[in-house]
Amino acid sequence: MPRWDDWAWQALPFRDLPPGWQQWLLARRSISQPDEIAYYFAFAPVTVTLEEVIRAAGTRWQVEAGFELSKQGAGLVGLATTASGARQAPHIKCRAARFQ
Repeated sequence: MPRWDDWAWQALPFRDLPPGWQQWLLARRSISQPDEIAYYFAFAPVTVTLEEVIRAAGTRWQVEAGFELSKQGAGLVGLATTASGARQAPHIKCRAARFQ
């Protein structure tokens, strides 16, 4: 079952980045639970699109799920991979906006 989210992003000033790179603040708000907002920091080329950043943020859950499976196989289930625990995200559909 797909999950619907609103997304927004804002470029942030950050020093010491290589030329052509930008730091971004990405916010995800659940449409079904609008009080739940998740924030991400991203470092990407200035030419990156919001859709590309959303796709990259979505892969984070796959990495965490992989860590959790590895821990189960090694008998380390009691150890946390993240503060919130690893979860596998459903397919994400979104509406996007850019802060002005």
